[in-house]
Amino acid sequence: MSDRGRLERRSAIPLYHQLRNAIAADITHRGLGPGERLPGEFELCRHYDVSRTVVRQALDQLEREGLVEKERGRGTFVADRKSSRGIGHALVGTFEDIQTGHGDQHTRILAKALVAENPIQALWRLHRDPQATAFAAEVLALANHRKAVSTEVAKDVEQSRRMQVAALAGFMEKSGVDTGAGMDTGGLSPVVVAMAMAAISRAMVTEKSHGVSLGHAEIDAAVENWSSQFDRKAAPPAPPQATKRPPKRDRP
Repeated sequence: MSDRGRLERRSAIPLYHQLRNAIAADITHRGLGPGERLPGEFELCRHYDVSRTVVRQALDQLEREGLVEKERGRGTFVADRKSSRGIGHALVGTFEDIQTGHGDQHTRILAKALVAENPIQALWRLHRDPQATAFAAEVLALANHRKAVSTEVAKDVEQSRRMQVAALAGFMEKSGVDTGAGMDTGGLSPVVVAMAMAAISRAMVTEKSHGVSLGHAEIDAAVENWSSQFDRKAAPPAPPQATKRPPKRDRP
């Protein structure tokens, strides 16, 4: 069992869902085939430092998706890839959970970020979440070899990106940025901002998983400083302060 699925205690994504993602990623990374046994509940509890309740919630979710099969008294096993709800189906569902989950926790977090006072900062912090970004990147890689997954990935990525671009466009226009002009004319396109943040954060998460962190703090600070400039531009002018009349002087 690898450490690639390390759970983030400060993440807004529930622990059981993080664990579900970690187990699914571990199955793919290790190339486990149908019928191969997964670690037991006690081992998962110890490895990920979570309660048995969290482990059971994660395994129950994987079983509902058709990725694993639980047999009483024997353990949990990788499900048959050829079944109609095998790994391919589970990966499609997982990507939808992460990107546009239709009611999933991540969707609510994304929606909250898009209506934040500064959606640029909120989206950057969301993209920097290791669990969401790392697993989304893994599913994108798997989509290169699975037609069904690739189709769902393309649809969900574009939907998520359109939502982000619309929110960024409204915020940037309110801040006085010419979002209609292209980069060649000095304008700043919301889609460029959205894609750049996603790509850079994905690279940083990947590097961090391999122990590389040089330059990460500087990029975080640069994004925070750059995006905070929009707050100052978008803030309404302060109302003029009322002036007090000088006190009347008694005539001599």
